[in-house]
Amino acid sequence: MASITTILLPTGFSDLSRRAAEHARLLSQKHNAVVHVLHVVPPPVPAEIPATGVPHMPPMSLPSDTLEIAKSSVERFADEHLPGLALRPVSAVAIGPIEAEIVAYAQKHGVDLIVMGTHADGIVKRLIFGSVSKSVLEHSPCAVLLVPVKDAKR
Repeated sequence: MASITTILLPTGFSDLSRRAAEHARLLSQKHNAVVHVLHVVPPPVPAEIPATGVPHMPPMSLPSDTLEIAKSSVERFADEHLPGLALRPVSAVAIGPIEAEIVAYAQKHGVDLIVMGTHADGIVKRLIFGSVSKSVLEHSPCAVLLVPVKDAKR
């Protein structure tokens, strides 16, 4: 098995993310790996699409404080859910399609392992993992650990 020095923990600040953070923290401690905590802000979309079509629409932009608030939230999440690590977690925010930004971040930063939550309730969801985790799993440049919400008592 390749060594694990860099772990990516995508977060949406949900219970799934908190559960995945537990695993990322334990893996970081075991391998002395740095954890990158990434929150992806979806790109802005217009509330209404005119009947004439999208091509003539002005470009949309995020409110100016959106990235600052997101970065602060990521740092707070890391402080709360990744305590006591030898290496301080790296906080990051990206804007774009969630799956693509996770994969791009992993490629850019040489991530060895992505640890992320997934809904694994029911046979159908187990087969398809959910759209974000399925897409990341298919396109990731590294190993992906999918953590279901209820994985403790098996």
